[in-house]
Amino acid sequence: MEYFKLVIVISLSLLFGCNANESKKSETDTTKQSQSSVTEKKEPVSLLTTYQDQIKESFFHYFRKEMYGLGSYNLIKYESIEINNDQVEYTLVTIPYSEIEDFVIAYENGILEASLFSASSFKITDTNSQNDTIIYKGSISVLDTISNNAEGSISSIKIGFTGNYSGSKIGRNPYEEPGRIFYEDQFTTGLWVNPDEPRMYNRDEMFLKARIFKLTKEELNGYSKDDLAYLRNEIFARHGHFFKTDKMKNYFANKEWYKPYVNDATEFLNETEKDNTLFIKNLEQNI
Repeated sequence: MEYFKLVIVISLSLLFGCNANESKKSETDTTKQSQSSVTEKKEPVSLLTTYQDQIKESFFHYFRKEMYGLGSYNLIKYESIEINNDQVEYTLVTIPYSEIEDFVIAYENGILEASLFSASSFKITDTNSQNDTIIYKGSISVLDTISNNAEGSISSIKIGFTGNYSGSKIGRNPYEEPGRIFYEDQFTTGLWVNPDEPRMYNRDEMFLKARIFKLTKEELNGYSKDDLAYLRNEIFARHGHFFKTDKMKNYFANKEWYKPYVNDATEFLNETEKDNTLFIKNLEQNI
Protein backbone atom coordinates (compact mmCIF):
# COMPACT_ATOMS: atom_id res chain seq x y z
CA MET A 1 0.00 0.00 0.00
CA GLU A 2 2.79 2.42 0.89
CA TYR A 3 4.38 1.53 -2.41
CA PHE A 4 1.26 2.50 -4.39
CA LYS A 5 0.94 5.82 -2.47
CA LEU A 6 4.53 6.66 -3.36
CA VAL A 7 3.92 5.89 -7.05
CA ILE A 8 0.81 8.11 -7.06
CA VAL A 9 2.64 10.99 -5.39
CA ILE A 10 5.54 10.77 -7.84
CA SER A 11 3.14 10.64 -10.80
CA LEU A 12 1.22 13.66 -9.61
CA SER A 13 4.47 15.56 -9.05
CA LEU A 14 5.64 14.78 -12.54
CA LEU A 15 2.25 15.75 -13.99
CA PHE A 16 2.06 19.12 -12.22
CA GLY A 17 5.74 19.75 -12.93
CA CYS A 18 5.19 19.24 -16.65
CA ASN A 19 2.15 21.50 -16.59
CA ALA A 20 4.12 24.15 -14.73
CA ASN A 21 6.96 23.90 -17.23
CA GLU A 22 4.52 24.09 -20.14
CA SER A 23 2.87 27.13 -18.52
CA LYS A 24 6.22 28.83 -18.04
CA LYS A 25 7.22 27.92 -21.59
CA SER A 26 3.93 29.31 -22.86
CA GLU A 27 4.41 32.52 -20.85
CA THR A 28 7.99 32.81 -22.16
CA ASP A 29 6.86 32.30 -25.77
CA THR A 30 4.06 34.84 -25.31
CA THR A 31 6.52 37.34 -23.82
CA LYS A 32 8.94 36.79 -26.72
CA GLN A 33 6.13 37.22 -29.24
CA SER A 34 5.01 40.38 -27.47
CA GLN A 35 8.57 41.74 -27.43
CA SER A 36 8.98 40.78 -31.07
CA SER A 37 5.78 42.63 -31.95
CA VAL A 38 7.00 45.71 -30.12
CA THR A 39 10.35 45.50 -31.90
CA GLU A 40 8.88 44.99 -35.36
CA LYS A 41 6.09 47.55 -35.01
CA LYS A 42 7.54 50.81 -36.27
CA GLU A 43 5.63 53.93 -37.22
CA PRO A 44 5.96 54.50 -40.98
CA VAL A 45 7.69 57.68 -42.01
CA SER A 46 5.10 60.18 -43.21
CA LEU A 47 4.97 60.61 -46.97
CA LEU A 48 4.65 64.34 -46.34
CA THR A 49 8.06 64.22 -44.67
CA THR A 50 9.69 61.85 -47.15
CA TYR A 51 8.68 63.91 -50.17
CA GLN A 52 8.61 67.35 -48.55
CA ASP A 53 10.96 68.95 -51.09
CA GLN A 54 8.95 67.66 -54.06
CA ILE A 55 5.70 68.77 -52.44
CA LYS A 56 7.09 72.21 -51.63
CA GLU A 57 8.35 72.69 -55.17
CA SER A 58 5.09 71.50 -56.76
CA PHE A 59 2.91 73.80 -54.68
CA PHE A 60 5.25 76.74 -55.26
CA HIS A 61 4.81 76.46 -59.02
CA TYR A 62 1.10 75.69 -58.70
CA PHE A 63 0.33 78.77 -56.57
CA ARG A 64 2.61 80.91 -58.72
CA LYS A 65 0.77 79.88 -61.85
CA GLU A 66 -2.59 80.22 -60.11
CA MET A 67 -2.02 83.79 -58.96
CA TYR A 68 0.77 85.15 -61.13
CA GLY A 69 -1.44 85.68 -64.11
CA LEU A 70 0.93 88.54 -63.94
CA GLY A 71 2.14 88.17 -67.47
CA SER A 72 4.02 91.32 -68.35
CA TYR A 73 1.97 93.57 -66.09
CA ASN A 74 3.46 92.99 -62.65
CA LEU A 75 6.84 92.81 -61.01
CA ILE A 76 7.32 90.37 -58.14
CA LYS A 77 8.59 92.24 -55.12
CA TYR A 78 8.56 89.25 -52.78
CA GLU A 79 7.76 85.56 -53.06
CA SER A 80 8.21 82.63 -50.69
CA ILE A 81 6.84 79.24 -49.69
CA GLU A 82 7.27 77.49 -46.36
CA ILE A 83 6.28 73.97 -45.32
CA ASN A 84 6.27 72.89 -41.68
CA ASN A 85 5.02 69.32 -41.22
CA ASP A 86 1.53 69.52 -42.77
CA GLN A 87 1.28 73.31 -42.84
CA VAL A 88 1.91 75.32 -46.00
CA GLU A 89 2.15 79.06 -46.54
CA TYR A 90 2.80 80.75 -49.87
CA THR A 91 3.20 84.51 -50.10
CA LEU A 92 3.30 86.66 -53.22
CA VAL A 93 3.73 90.44 -53.29
CA THR A 94 3.59 92.20 -56.64
CA ILE A 95 3.42 95.70 -57.99
CA PRO A 96 2.03 96.65 -61.42
CA TYR A 97 4.59 97.97 -63.86
CA SER A 98 2.33 100.97 -64.32
CA GLU A 99 3.15 101.97 -60.74
CA ILE A 100 6.91 101.93 -61.34
CA GLU A 101 6.89 103.24 -64.90
CA ASP A 102 8.45 106.57 -63.92
CA PHE A 103 11.35 104.80 -62.22
CA VAL A 104 11.97 102.54 -65.22
CA ILE A 105 11.86 105.47 -67.65
CA ALA A 106 14.28 107.40 -65.43
CA TYR A 107 16.66 104.45 -65.49
CA GLU A 108 16.43 104.03 -69.25
CA ASN A 109 17.11 107.73 -69.71
CA GLY A 110 20.22 107.52 -67.55
CA ILE A 111 18.84 109.60 -64.68
CA LEU A 112 20.70 109.11 -61.40
CA GLU A 113 19.55 106.32 -59.09
CA ALA A 114 18.64 108.91 -56.46
CA SER A 115 15.23 109.08 -58.13
CA LEU A 116 14.65 105.41 -57.38
CA PHE A 117 12.49 103.93 -54.67
CA SER A 118 13.98 102.85 -51.32
CA ALA A 119 13.08 99.37 -50.04
CA SER A 120 14.41 99.89 -46.52
CA SER A 121 10.93 100.07 -45.00
CA PHE A 122 9.39 97.23 -47.01
CA LYS A 123 6.77 95.13 -45.20
CA ILE A 124 4.65 92.41 -46.76
CA THR A 125 1.53 93.63 -44.97
CA ASP A 126 2.14 97.32 -45.64
CA THR A 127 -1.28 98.77 -46.55
CA ASN A 128 0.14 102.18 -47.39
CA SER A 129 2.06 100.97 -50.42
CA GLN A 130 0.98 100.05 -53.93
CA ASN A 131 1.64 96.38 -53.25
CA ASP A 132 -0.78 93.68 -54.28
CA THR A 133 -0.46 90.85 -51.76
CA ILE A 134 -1.87 87.35 -51.64
CA ILE A 135 -1.23 84.58 -49.13
CA TYR A 136 -2.25 80.93 -49.39
CA LYS A 137 -2.24 79.28 -45.97
CA GLY A 138 -3.52 75.86 -44.96
CA SER A 139 -2.82 72.20 -44.32
CA ILE A 140 -1.87 69.38 -46.67
CA SER A 141 -2.63 65.67 -46.55
CA VAL A 142 -2.06 62.57 -48.68
CA LEU A 143 -5.23 61.80 -50.68
CA ASP A 144 -3.99 58.98 -52.90
CA THR A 145 -0.87 57.20 -54.14
CA ILE A 146 0.12 55.29 -57.26
CA SER A 147 2.78 52.60 -56.95
CA ASN A 148 5.21 51.32 -59.53
CA ASN A 149 4.03 47.72 -60.04
CA ALA A 150 7.47 46.51 -61.03
CA GLU A 151 9.34 47.94 -58.05
CA GLY A 152 6.56 48.59 -55.57
CA SER A 153 7.80 52.13 -55.02
CA ILE A 154 5.54 55.17 -55.09
CA SER A 155 5.50 56.91 -58.45
CA SER A 156 2.83 59.53 -57.76
CA ILE A 157 1.21 61.08 -54.70
CA LYS A 158 -1.94 63.16 -54.66
CA ILE A 159 -1.62 65.91 -52.07
CA GLY A 160 -4.69 67.77 -50.89
CA PHE A 161 -4.57 71.39 -49.74
CA THR A 162 -7.29 72.82 -47.50
CA GLY A 163 -7.12 76.36 -46.24
CA ASN A 164 -7.75 79.86 -47.47
CA TYR A 165 -6.27 82.65 -49.49
CA SER A 166 -6.30 86.22 -48.36
CA GLY A 167 -4.78 89.44 -49.51
CA SER A 168 -5.27 93.00 -50.57
CA LYS A 169 -4.88 95.06 -53.69
CA ILE A 170 -5.26 98.59 -54.94
CA GLY A 171 -8.48 99.22 -56.85
CA ARG A 172 -7.23 100.45 -60.21
CA ASN A 173 -10.05 99.56 -62.58
CA PRO A 174 -13.19 101.66 -63.17
CA TYR A 175 -15.42 98.89 -61.78
CA GLU A 176 -13.39 98.64 -58.54
CA GLU A 177 -13.72 100.88 -55.53
CA PRO A 178 -10.79 103.28 -55.14
CA GLY A 179 -8.30 102.58 -52.39
CA ARG A 180 -7.22 99.25 -50.96
CA ILE A 181 -9.47 96.23 -51.36
CA PHE A 182 -9.19 93.36 -48.87
CA TYR A 183 -10.42 89.85 -49.56
CA GLU A 184 -10.38 86.35 -48.08
CA ASP A 185 -11.91 83.05 -49.12
CA GLN A 186 -11.59 79.31 -48.62
CA PHE A 187 -9.47 77.34 -51.04
CA THR A 188 -9.22 73.59 -51.61
CA THR A 189 -7.32 71.70 -54.26
CA GLY A 190 -5.60 68.39 -55.02
CA LEU A 191 -2.22 68.20 -56.69
CA TRP A 192 -0.40 65.17 -58.08
CA VAL A 193 3.29 65.07 -57.19
CA ASN A 194 5.68 62.78 -59.08
CA PRO A 195 8.77 62.02 -56.93
CA ASP A 196 10.51 60.15 -59.75
CA GLU A 197 10.25 63.06 -62.17
CA PRO A 198 12.30 65.94 -60.72
CA ARG A 199 11.72 69.35 -62.22
CA MET A 200 14.65 70.48 -64.33
CA TYR A 201 15.87 74.08 -64.28
CA ASN A 202 17.95 75.55 -67.07
CA ARG A 203 20.26 78.49 -66.40
CA ASP A 204 17.55 81.04 -67.15
CA GLU A 205 15.38 79.44 -64.47
CA MET A 206 17.92 78.92 -61.69
CA PHE A 207 16.78 82.13 -59.99
CA LEU A 208 13.46 80.34 -59.37
CA LYS A 209 15.12 77.32 -57.80
CA ALA A 210 17.13 79.72 -55.65
CA ARG A 211 13.81 81.11 -54.43
CA ILE A 212 12.65 77.68 -53.21
CA PHE A 213 15.75 75.70 -52.19
CA LYS A 214 19.29 76.25 -51.04
CA LEU A 215 21.52 75.61 -54.03
CA THR A 216 24.37 73.11 -53.89
CA LYS A 217 27.94 73.23 -55.13
CA GLU A 218 27.22 70.28 -57.43
CA GLU A 219 24.39 72.14 -59.16
CA LEU A 220 26.69 75.05 -59.93
CA ASN A 221 29.73 72.97 -60.79
CA GLY A 222 29.82 74.05 -64.44
CA TYR A 223 29.51 77.78 -63.71
CA SER A 224 32.43 80.12 -64.33
CA LYS A 225 33.16 83.01 -61.99
CA ASP A 226 31.22 85.36 -64.29
CA ASP A 227 28.33 82.89 -64.53
CA LEU A 228 28.10 82.78 -60.75
CA ALA A 229 28.17 86.57 -60.52
CA TYR A 230 25.38 86.89 -63.08
CA LEU A 231 23.25 84.28 -61.28
CA ARG A 232 23.78 85.93 -57.90
CA ASN A 233 22.86 89.33 -59.26
CA GLU A 234 19.88 87.98 -61.18
CA ILE A 235 18.34 87.04 -57.84
CA PHE A 236 18.38 90.77 -57.06
CA ALA A 237 17.52 91.87 -60.59
CA ARG A 238 14.30 89.86 -60.59
CA HIS A 239 13.12 92.09 -57.75
CA GLY A 240 13.88 95.36 -59.57
CA HIS A 241 17.36 96.03 -58.17
CA PHE A 242 19.28 98.95 -59.69
CA PHE A 243 22.93 98.07 -60.36
CA LYS A 244 25.84 100.45 -59.86
CA THR A 245 28.47 98.74 -62.00
CA ASP A 246 28.50 99.08 -65.78
CA LYS A 247 29.11 95.35 -66.17
CA MET A 248 25.84 94.40 -64.48
CA LYS A 249 23.92 97.35 -65.93
CA ASN A 250 24.86 96.34 -69.45
CA TYR A 251 24.21 92.64 -68.85
CA PHE A 252 20.70 93.06 -67.48
CA ALA A 253 19.75 95.92 -69.77
CA ASN A 254 19.41 93.28 -72.50
CA LYS A 255 16.87 91.30 -70.50
CA GLU A 256 13.30 92.08 -71.49
CA TRP A 257 12.00 91.29 -68.00
CA TYR A 258 14.41 93.64 -66.20
CA LYS A 259 12.59 96.63 -64.69
CA PRO A 260 14.85 98.42 -62.17
CA TYR A 261 13.11 100.71 -59.73
CA VAL A 262 14.73 100.17 -56.33
CA ASN A 263 18.16 101.15 -55.03
CA ASP A 264 18.65 97.97 -53.05
CA ALA A 265 16.33 94.98 -53.41
CA THR A 266 17.80 93.03 -50.49
CA GLU A 267 14.65 93.58 -48.43
CA PHE A 268 12.59 91.96 -51.17
CA LEU A 269 14.51 88.67 -51.03
CA ASN A 270 13.15 85.79 -48.98
CA GLU A 271 15.47 84.03 -46.52
CA THR A 272 16.36 81.23 -48.96
CA GLU A 273 17.35 83.75 -51.63
CA LYS A 274 19.49 85.66 -49.15
CA ASP A 275 21.28 82.44 -48.15
CA ASN A 276 21.87 81.58 -51.79
CA THR A 277 23.39 84.96 -52.64
CA LEU A 278 25.90 84.52 -49.81
CA PHE A 279 26.59 80.92 -50.88
CA ILE A 280 27.19 81.90 -54.51
CA LYS A 281 29.40 84.83 -53.45
CA ASN A 282 31.53 82.39 -51.49
CA LEU A 283 31.86 80.14 -54.54
CA GLU A 284 32.95 83.13 -56.64
CA GLN A 285 35.68 83.99 -54.16
CA ASN A 286 37.07 80.45 -54.28
CA ILE A 287 37.47 80.24 -58.04
